[in-house]
Amino acid sequence: MNFSFSTLLMAFLVSNILVVFIALCFRRQKILLSVGYKVLVVFLFLTILRFIFPIELPVSTNIMLPGFLSPVVTFLRHPFFRPLGLRLSPWFVFEIVWVIGSLHYLRLYIKDCINMRGLVTGAIKEVTHEEPYASLLAEICGRSRNRFRVLISGSIETPCLYGIVRPYILIPKDMPLTREELYYVLHHEVTHHKYHDLLTKRVVRIMYIIYWWNPACRMLRKQVELLLEMRIDGTLIKKDQDVAQEYMMTLFRVADMAIDNKYQLPAGDKVSMAGIGSSALSQRIDMMLRERKKVNVLLTLFLCALIVTVYLGSYLFTFESWYAPQGIVEGTFGMPDRIYAVPKEDGTYDIFLYYEFIENVGSLDNYPSDIQIQQ
Repeated sequence: MNFSFSTLLMAFLVSNILVVFIALCFRRQKILLSVGYKVLVVFLFLTILRFIFPIELPVSTNIMLPGFLSPVVTFLRHPFFRPLGLRLSPWFVFEIVWVIGSLHYLRLYIKDCINMRGLVTGAIKEVTHEEPYASLLAEICGRSRNRFRVLISGSIETPCLYGIVRPYILIPKDMPLTREELYYVLHHEVTHHKYHDLLTKRVVRIMYIIYWWNPACRMLRKQVELLLEMRIDGTLIKKDQDVAQEYMMTLFRVADMAIDNKYQLPAGDKVSMAGIGSSALSQRIDMMLRERKKVNVLLTLFLCALIVTVYLGSYLFTFESWYAPQGIVEGTFGMPDRIYAVPKEDGTYDIFLYYEFIENVGSLDNYPSDIQIQQ
């Protein structure tokens, strides 16, 4: 396995293609209703994996980028700046900015987590063992272990779930709910915990912290949140028309009361029943109504085959480019004393021309077979 500029470029290209494709599925209502949210969940899972593993496999085949892209890559990798003897290329400067930005977003994430923890510790009171909360939780959990604690908070606008190991369900103080509505609210949050959605959101948030400069990651976060809610909606209604109607009415009422609430939840590790916007709520309602319709099998199979092909192909093929001007590279062919490679501990090679660093590559496939290798 190898990690290099080329593998990161490949991961960036493919993951962005996948994110844009999924976004188009969301925008085209006909496609979204034809394939369903479960297929899009698989697409998002593959996209997240591609972000997490920007590597090149031993079986990968290098493909040369078109010639017009070589000057761009040359500019990014060329060491224009040499303060204190260091070789600083635009790509190296970007890496420094990348690390600084990631630390900044990590700080914001930690701050959000602290704020969410503050909402839990600052709750007005705990009503876990009071009625109707105790009996409703017992009914929802059944024989499953009931580890949930229900807290009333005066600092949130909508019910939410917090805590991966020790789950807390927070209910707004100024949100009067009937027993039936409270049942659906609690059931919604308990099901989130059952499917480990908080852990999923944490993984996506960490991925965003790493790839903060990629606009596709911001889009991916919103898509994941919406799909998690769609999955819970589909699980709770179970294609029962009466249950679906009652559940949707509860969603509308919770969302309506949340609009009048002046508080805003921190973007920490939590999921909320109706806190992702009116357009997302509309899509969730459409999907619940669609659950009684038949899935377009041919379209679903085609999209799955397309996405899987793109995903696997991105590991089988890696785009490589000459980072030195073409004229210089051509002039070195047959002159191994002028251009040579220095192997590194990670399995890559540093390429030098007249003792000047040119690039770091994962293999020497695109260089002359008689290139000199210096230890």
